[in-house]
Amino acid sequence: MDRNTIQEVLNKYGVRLQNFNGVSGGLLHNMYEIETLSNKFALKAFNPNILNTKDILLSYELSEEIAEKFFDNGINAVSAITSLDGSKIVKVNKLYFSLYNWVDGIVLTKPDQEKILLLLEELDKIHNTDVGHYPLSRYKIRDFKSFDWNELIERHSFSDEVDQKVKFLSKFITDYLFDIKESYQLLSSNLIISHRDLDMKNIIWDDNNPYIIGWESVGWINPVEELVSFALDWSMVDGEHDLEVIRLIVSKYKEGKSIKKEEFIASFKTALNNKFGWLIFNLARSLDEDISENELSIAKDQVNKSINNLFFLASNTKKFEELLG
Repeated sequence: MDRNTIQEVLNKYGVRLQNFNGVSGGLLHNMYEIETLSNKFALKAFNPNILNTKDILLSYELSEEIAEKFFDNGINAVSAITSLDGSKIVKVNKLYFSLYNWVDGIVLTKPDQEKILLLLEELDKIHNTDVGHYPLSRYKIRDFKSFDWNELIERHSFSDEVDQKVKFLSKFITDYLFDIKESYQLLSSNLIISHRDLDMKNIIWDDNNPYIIGWESVGWINPVEELVSFALDWSMVDGEHDLEVIRLIVSKYKEGKSIKKEEFIASFKTALNNKFGWLIFNLARSLDEDISENELSIAKDQVNKSINNLFFLASNTKKFEELLG
């Protein structure tokens, strides 16, 4: 991104650029640290291969409004700054951008039980916050097991070890997720509006204060479904999971709540299904000749990580079912 483009974006907020630097960490979009004479901001440059329809633009704009609503209700949600013309997302040279107040802090890369318990309190607050009615997409049944991914696989070159994992996963996905539609239907009886992507990259820690970013995926979800995804994300170490961390998260969240085992099992299956969908997305993205070298590198890295993680989960389903139940 060049300086002139960034300044043109900042003009829409009445901000004058002094310095800017790229920030790593985003898996879909590019982030920049923006410095002015008196303030610091974070600028998000949306991936044009992702934000490529009017519906997605409207969805992203809505997500920023909802994030602001959560903030108004006492959640540490970081929402986009409103531009001079009243927009949360602005357009410059056919590209879209959002500007945020800078949050000084760190993003964790491995489980920290003390911080997990603090974030669980924030998650519980989110699950008990009514942000009102928004024209969000309906709760979707995503049946990725029916996707024919053989063509994608054949166009990739894997090592013998990874190739064996892929063959194992092909059969596992079909067998274990045979009732995925029923799992979604069970969970659809209790839906809330929530973040839906509370993994480590979307939490900035200022000491022991968690600030929640990356609200693009906000929408309808079953609270137990989000908890299970949260537990899997925050227990991961090098593609595997610390079962004691999952035990801690589940037991803490269950305090004072009545949750049926069937909800946990259904949530585990939808979590696996979504992880499989993320793998398919990155398999396809890594074959796209029009993406940048940086995005290509991210996609290939996510393919390898997804295969290893799914293989670990698939090889230990009984342990996870017992743990969650």
